[in-house]
Amino acid sequence: MMRVVTVGDMRWLEQAAVDSGTSYKALMERAGTAAADEFERRYGHNASHTLILCGNGNNGGDGFVIARRLAANGHRVTVLLVSGEPQTALAAEMLAMLDTQIARYELPQEPLSAEAFLTRPLFDDVSHVVDAVYGIGFHGALPTVHAMLFDRVRERSCPVLAVDIPSGVYADDGTYDAHTLQADVTVTFTAEKPYVAVPSCRELCGETVVCSVGIDEGVCRTYETSLTMTDDVFVRACLPRRRANGHKGTYGRLLSVCGSYGMAGAALLAGRAALRMGLGLLYMAVPNSIYPIAAGALLEAVYHPLPESANGAVAEVSQAVLDSAVNGKDAVLVGCGLSTAEETSSFLRRWVPSVRCPMILDADGLNAFSEHILMLKARTAPTVITPHPAEAARLLGWTVTQVERDRFASVRQLAEKTGAVTVLKGHRTLIATPSGEVFLNPTGCSGLATGGSGDILSGMIASLLAQGVSPCQAACCGVYLHGLASEVTAARLSETAMLPSDLLWDLASLLSQFETRE
Repeated sequence: MMRVVTVGDMRWLEQAAVDSGTSYKALMERAGTAAADEFERRYGHNASHTLILCGNGNNGGDGFVIARRLAANGHRVTVLLVSGEPQTALAAEMLAMLDTQIARYELPQEPLSAEAFLTRPLFDDVSHVVDAVYGIGFHGALPTVHAMLFDRVRERSCPVLAVDIPSGVYADDGTYDAHTLQADVTVTFTAEKPYVAVPSCRELCGETVVCSVGIDEGVCRTYETSLTMTDDVFVRACLPRRRANGHKGTYGRLLSVCGSYGMAGAALLAGRAALRMGLGLLYMAVPNSIYPIAAGALLEAVYHPLPESANGAVAEVSQAVLDSAVNGKDAVLVGCGLSTAEETSSFLRRWVPSVRCPMILDADGLNAFSEHILMLKARTAPTVITPHPAEAARLLGWTVTQVERDRFASVRQLAEKTGAVTVLKGHRTLIATPSGEVFLNPTGCSGLATGGSGDILSGMIASLLAQGVSPCQAACCGVYLHGLASEVTAARLSETAMLPSDLLWDLASLLSQFETRE
């Protein structure tokens, strides 16, 4: 799978390299040289006038190295200081190393003055542009004068090479300013950044080239699995193989404890998804009131009708039935549509830690532990939890805004506090292990923003768990295929019109592309 590092992790890698004996100056020289070499390879034969846009930080320092290297190779180069003089000592040193023959200008920071500057003949014969303004340090919104500059560059319709990332893109989540300068090629360093998982952001980056800056591979391996983007190859390798002599017991036994009066659909969607993912045997434990509905709608399952409370939720006296039903099962799914009735929640807090087989907790199964998060860590068997941002906020005692502000920190905190593989749902779902690994999912579309999509995901992951796939791999594969199926469904029905149940049809055809046989 592709190595991906966050901005914070990249800073750590750079510091680790410096601690190991290199220097920040050496890293900058290598970065600028690598970008200049890539520029030469692509454009060297026809670059008549290259404008290098340099910010006032270390990304600008990379730009100064590029300018020096291109000028040494005989190119006509102009440097534009878009934010004034460098504010870091290293970038200032690189600027001072430029040949005095290299033309340099400073972009006025007042909009009217900038507007007048941008009409200068300087821009009329520019053939190529290098964007070394912000790099991975960008956040917030572009200043007005930078937006004006980028708009002017766009008018030239000349090739743009971005250094590390196009200016205006936030590297960790792929959000970007409307005036972001689109690149034809992006030269990034050491590893991809999380923005590569966002299709619209990938378009802004053009072709991405990863270049080494000499950080020791041993240091890089420290982060090789801290943040990784899943892909087809990973999923195909993790999915269970179909055996010619297999039988229903070969492919796992799953107990699903889901549903309540008025919420039969959640249990049915999860159950159907589990079966569609290749599960051998499905056992559905549902409240008495919805048993006739479920049994008539999902014929392939075995049913355990459960005593229920006055409001149609699972009653505490269900424990005896469930203790018997869980025997011999390979995995348990708990939570889809269970309700937040206090009697049910209280029962779950006692029963869930006692179950000795792998379990996935979703929705109301998680809500039962919203003020008792440490109880989940008491489980001795593997656990997967699948919170959306609001459920994650309740578990952590945070606000949804806090969770969404730093999804990487949120998912890691949840995995550490619960001891569970954690699936933080949302745009670009994240999967984290208790040991700190984080996996970034690149698939999915807005058509999943409909009630019931999460139930299907839970059923898919639970099915893989029951078939013996490890919790981390089951979560990663389930999320990836769930998102990929949504893209296929959206192409067929549109993101607006598609329903969660529609995914099950497209999942079937999709799995034919991933299925392997022994």
